[in-house]
Amino acid sequence: MELAQFKAYFSKFGTIDDIVILQDKRTQRPRGFGFVTFSDIRSVNLVLKIRDKHQLDGKWIDVKSAVPVQQMREVLLA
Repeated sequence: MELAQFKAYFSKFGTIDDIVILQDKRTQRPRGFGFVTFSDIRSVNLVLKIRDKHQLDGKWIDVKSAVPVQQMREVLLA
């Protein structure tokens, strides 16, 4: 899956701040998952609302909500 294709798909749901597709350090090939950071939580809610319907190149995309590591640290240290 290409980054541009991934970005084009998810940009339909709102403004994107960042996209990362993780790669295998040894082979430099995509590991099959990534992260999309939206500017607005409403975009996340739209994506999650139809979570069973996301497909790209005929492959189902398993979407989940994630919390940034720094935000998790702040919650744990509070």
